[in-house]
Amino acid sequence: MTPPELATLARGSFRVAAALAGRARRTRVRRGALGWAGEALGPLWPLLVYLPLVAGGALPRPDTLAPLAYAAMGYLLWSLLVDAALAPARGLAAHRAPGTAPAAALLAGGLEAAERTAVRALVLVPLALAAQGAMDPIGLLAALALLLPALALATGAGLVLALLTAPWPDAAGGAATALRLTLLPSLVLFPLPDAGWTLAATILNPLALWTDSLRTLALTGALPHPGAVLAWSAAGLLTLAVALRGLARLTPRLREAGA
Repeated sequence: MTPPELATLARGSFRVAAALAGRARRTRVRRGALGWAGEALGPLWPLLVYLPLVAGGALPRPDTLAPLAYAAMGYLLWSLLVDAALAPARGLAAHRAPGTAPAAALLAGGLEAAERTAVRALVLVPLALAAQGAMDPIGLLAALALLLPALALATGAGLVLALLTAPWPDAAGGAATALRLTLLPSLVLFPLPDAGWTLAATILNPLALWTDSLRTLALTGALPHPGAVLAWSAAGLLTLAVALRGLARLTPRLREAGA
């Protein structure tokens, strides 16, 4: 397939994905008790529990960052990575149907995840700025650049999970439950205790590593654990490349599973 043909196919898949995501959004608004308000507040519900605990000092406090800025940016980054990992499987589960290309269903899941992230960012970034005072400009640019390999790792893992849902439909639900359980030990809302195992727990958990590294870099300009960040960046790019190759080979099976 030539590059122009690939570009045409990509544009077509994106248009279909946008239509699928828009239809799902309108359905949620129509069926939800709060309408558009519920659609806007949905991605923020967990924060109604945790942010008051952070503001009230009920959770461990970070040493160098304002607690609300730590929690707001931590939740924004963690939820972005979790959504990116679950988006492909969610898209297939929600939008796969006869006549719908698997690529369009996968993209629709990604667009829905992007919408949820945008809603969270509109609330959490101003909250973090109000609590911390300002972000480091150079650090923010560097964090945005490093966000790409972080998303590559999450998206690659998500594509692998989506491929597994063809023979094992329950795989996505199990993964979603497991990822939700990483909220508290992943340096999202509060730091881990100062113990000998803390460093290993951070470096070996990519959600904790990326959440802490990107947040600290954006707010202070310092990058913790640069060696681990480099290693997980390489792992992310490799995971995405392998996942895309597997997707290309197994797309016919996904199409058959949705027929």
